Amino acid sequence: MKLRVLILSPFHGHSSHAAWAKGYREHSQHEIVLATLPDRAWAWRLKGGSEALAKLAADAGPVDALLATSLTSLDSFFGLCRRTPLASVPAVYYMHENQLTYPIRPGGKRDSQLVLRQFHSQLTADAVWWNSDFNRRSWLKKLPNFLKRFPDHQGVERCGELEAKSRVMPVGLSLPAVTPLCDSPLRHRLIWSQRWEWEKGIDRFEALLRKFEPEIPFEVALLGPVSQGEASRRRGLENLMGDKLVHSGWCEREQYQELVMSGTFTVSVARHEFFGISVLEAAAQGVVPFLPRELSYPELIPEDLHPQLLYNSLKELYRKVKGFLSHPVDQGLRRRVREMAYNYDWSKVAPMYDRALEELVRSGK
Repeated sequence: MKLRVLILSPFHGHSSHAAWAKGYREHSQHEIVLATLPDRAWAWRLKGGSEALAKLAADAGPVDALLATSLTSLDSFFGLCRRTPLASVPAVYYMHENQLTYPIRPGGKRDSQLVLRQFHSQLTADAVWWNSDFNRRSWLKKLPNFLKRFPDHQGVERCGELEAKSRVMPVGLSLPAVTPLCDSPLRHRLIWSQRWEWEKGIDRFEALLRKFEPEIPFEVALLGPVSQGEASRRRGLENLMGDKLVHSGWCEREQYQELVMSGTFTVSVARHEFFGISVLEAAAQGVVPFLPRELSYPELIPEDLHPQLLYNSLKELYRKVKGFLSHPVDQGLRRRVREMAYNYDWSKVAPMYDRALEELVRSGK
């Protein structure tokens, strides 16, 4: 069965949502067409992007299934398409993130309308896919109490229905062809490839590096983009690292891959992670990750490696990194983490998506 699938991606551009959509299109056995909007004003995309998406979808021609990202207001989309053939097309809502458990920075306030948009979109969809079980569990755990805040007709009784049509479908990664690991590097290098933002724990990252003062005993490559409000903290950390800083800032994909390949370890100190793309991309190059024993990370790491790679506190992370630095790089461990990462290559994930969409279409939902 060859399907024609329309992906609704209202926050596209150069985002991780775009990489996901393009990766699936390149590896699927089905015909994948995209309806996209630029990657800006993300909250407005969820609240008001459906009108533009409906127009784009009308121009896309007949399709067998819809696959919408979690910044799509799917209920509004179908309302705008109710007099078109799209009204009866089965739809999947893909939860890259959720607005109910995403951490709010100090002084901020959660927008309940964004949460409701996602909840109503989930109810509208025939199936809800989650990038991790942590994402799924955290939403389903908090949703009933969130809905009970409203005066009446809250929809709490439909949470069971939502859980029944949910399943975990991980993000696929466009990883390079497997090549032999290079010899153990003579010098340790820490790779930071996450966004430079509060929710990624940049204050904790700075605290970790300061534990190694007066001289950091490894090189550092800072690859993630810097949010405007955190530029001053970044500059202060760059001064701390001095000549140990080998790169800072965004770079093109080819240079990014080269820098990641040069690393020996990476860390996450995140307050928020629903999946962990940058960690897996680094692990695919044999870069050893040290990660919190929470969020989505325990799902990514093989259970027998939990004691070695997962930590419970910044103090424990420091001890693990210090121990790692005191020995030659373990090539066996590098091979294990790379094997772990390649489980998420699109060559393995795309067939899962393909089969699930075929089942959905066959069921007539």
